[in-house]
Amino acid sequence: ALNFNYSITKSADQKRVGKSFNIPILIDKTAAQSSFIYLWNLKKTGIKEGEEMSYYFDLADNDGVFGPKHVQSTKKIYKLSSKDEVQKNIDKATSGVKQKMESAIHQSEKISRDAKKINQELMDQKNIGFEQKKDIERLIDKQQQLQNLIKEIQKDSKENLFKQKELNPEEQKTLEKQKQIQDLFDHVLDDQTKKLLNELQKLMDQNQKSLTEDQLKQMQLDQKSLQNL
Repeated sequence: ALNFNYSITKSADQKRVGKSFNIPILIDKTAAQSSFIYLWNLKKTGIKEGEEMSYYFDLADNDGVFGPKHVQSTKKIYKLSSKDEVQKNIDKATSGVKQKMESAIHQSEKISRDAKKINQELMDQKNIGFEQKKDIERLIDKQQQLQNLIKEIQKDSKENLFKQKELNPEEQKTLEKQKQIQDLFDHVLDDQTKKLLNELQKLMDQNQKSLTEDQLKQMQLDQKSLQNL
């Protein structure tokens, strides 16, 4: 027999401490080995803010002679954070997202300046020189690093927005502002930007000077959308 056991180990209400619960789990008892997935519905446990619960699985055989032998999984602890604790985590995550955003905007401004500088140099030359190729390669690398940073911001921002909705669904003003930021970053890192980088690399390899200039100008425009966040 397989059972899932949990008990309340910490609570502001001392009457709840020590309460234990046992949930039988159906398995194939005829199989020599068996695997299972168990989804624990925490809402049904009635756990309250700040409470902790220990939980583990217990497996027993059906030895009718000497009695069932038990094997237990490692006991683990789950804590439902209080609203204050959740808010502190959200504030910390928000601060981290803000720092990454500032870094992304700074990088975007640098890319825009570099693209403009390279474009001006190309206007005075018939072909793309060795140094210009190196500069464009470095520019593409910086743009790809910026894309990776934006992906991190998108991921962090989505997680933060979800937590904020869970904690304070009524605070529409804050949620709308975070959603706007999320939408802007989703727009910055679109398929068109990725296509631009690929085209720029191909044109540079083919030494197509005039078309490369056009791509660099487009890169400058793309950076402005991020700088205006």
